[in-house]
Amino acid sequence: MRVLIVGAGVIGTVYGAHLGAAGHAVSVLRHPPRTGDVAARGLAARDALTGRRAETRVHVVPDAAGSYDLVLAAIRSDQLAPACAQLTALGGAPAVLFFGNNPGGRSAIPANVPGEIRLGFPGVGGVMRDGVAEYVRIKQRTRPRPATCSSSCRRRPATPSQQRPPPPTVPIPGHPLRDASRGIGSGIGDHDRANGACRAGNGRGPR
Repeated sequence: MRVLIVGAGVIGTVYGAHLGAAGHAVSVLRHPPRTGDVAARGLAARDALTGRRAETRVHVVPDAAGSYDLVLAAIRSDQLAPACAQLTALGGAPAVLFFGNNPGGRSAIPANVPGEIRLGFPGVGGVMRDGVAEYVRIKQRTRPRPATCSSSCRRRPATPSQQRPPPPTVPIPGHPLRDASRGIGSGIGDHDRANGACRAGNGRGPR
């Protein structure tokens, strides 16, 4: 699978390093000064709790022109517009997954960005140290949101039509990450898992 990483901060580095270590061809969209170091040293990530490390060599590309199977954009909301402007050069119809808080939701993504647009949330958080992303996994929230308020609350109970349905699961062929909105889970590092899925998000959640 050909992967393009847009935003080589902690999130982009962790996902890119594990995707590359799983055998996928990873490219990183140029954005100095960070990508100068990436071109020289590649992407490296270390689990702060287990010490497990993943690293890979990557290609730093000057623009988004080209054919990719997956585009992973790990960017801040203020970087969304310039990143989308570059992504209009994409060829084909890749899965384009935007990570991070995006108050505008899907409407903030221009219609001329090619491919299948998905919104999701990373399953890790961390810091960069000497070019290595040191990260911890973010636990999945398993407790469902209550449909009704407490007895002291004056709001009306939510009706079935007001309750948010679970986001759809979108299969991505050859994708080793099991579920984007649930976090990396056991999919990261399990390089023998050839197929997985990313779950679309709704524009809100942990960063």
